[in-house]
Parts: sequence; C-alpha cells; structure tokens
Amino acid sequence: MVRTGHFYFGLTYSGTWGFTTTCSTPSTPSLVSPTNGSSGVSTTPTLDWSDVSGATSYDVQVCADSGCTSVVRSSNVTSSQWTVSSALSTGTQYWWRARANNSCGSGSYSGTWSFTTTCPTPSTPSLVSPSNGATGVSTTPVLDWSDVSGATSYDVQVCSDSACSSVVRSSSVAGSQWTV
Repeated sequence: MVRTGHFYFGLTYSGTWGFTTTCSTPSTPSLVSPTNGSSGVSTTPTLDWSDVSGATSYDVQVCADSGCTSVVRSSNVTSSQWTVSSALSTGTQYWWRARANNSCGSGSYSGTWSFTTTCPTPSTPSLVSPSNGATGVSTTPVLDWSDVSGATSYDVQVCSDSACSSVVRSSSVAGSQWTV
C-alpha cells in the first residue's frame, strides 16, 4: 500500500508511467435518535446515527449551543451509537452531531439536532398537621407538610369536600407550611 499522492513506476528499458492514488474521507452520517427537538430525554441518552461504509470510528459531540462551539461531552467510538457519560444536567437543551473517520481522515460533521433532558418530578409531600379528621381547629390553621428534596414551591389547596372539587383557598408557597 502507498500513501495518497502522485507516483511513477517503470521496468528497466520500458519507460515510466505516472499514476495518482486517492483516498477518500468517509461520507457524513445521518442522525437517528434522539430525534430533533425531542424532550424528556434521559440525562445519559444513547445517541444513534447511521453506519457509514468504510468508517473505522466516529466522533460524536454534545454541545450547549446549536453551532457546537461549546462542547460539553464528546467521544471517539467504533460503533454508530454512544451512551453519554457522565450525566448531563436535567431540564436542559443540548445539541449533538457526529462524523465518521477512516485512514484518510475525518468526514464532515452531520447537522446538529437538539434534545432537552428530563426534569425529574418531585415526590409527593406527606401531610403533617392538622391531623386527618382533627376537630376544634382554628379558622386560620397552620397547614404543615413534609419537605420534598428539590422542591422550589408547593401548591396548596383548602377544599370544602374530600375530592377537592370545591377549592376554598389556594396558594403557592416556598416553604412547607402555610397559615390559611
């Protein structure tokens, strides 16, 4: 095997001939999943793109911007899939792209696709006081419930029926207590 370039060959007394070798970089892969604009994507998604004939490896990038000038995760892999590690931030939009490589060099990056990672739903708080079925409660009770890790606010409702179909008072509060 010879490198890419222009060469000559000849036999004694037969003259020389010239020839040029070529080596092509691989074509551009097509992105498969997650699909462009997806939301609720895992913080460790498996990125998938089409196989490219003759590719020996792939470069894949996850970026904080659509132009991929701010790369937050990247890898060089030998298959057309990559599971992102370490985990990405929750509730955040990212862009990703891939390109194929071979012994001649790197092909062009694919266009970028975006996805938004899932934002975990907080757990349900436990009601603390007043206790269920309590009597003689003040007309301005202090309602108390358990703190929920990661919660930034609580939506509280006071209802006139157990199904809470008739809301009497409601509020969005930052802490885990509310005085009605």
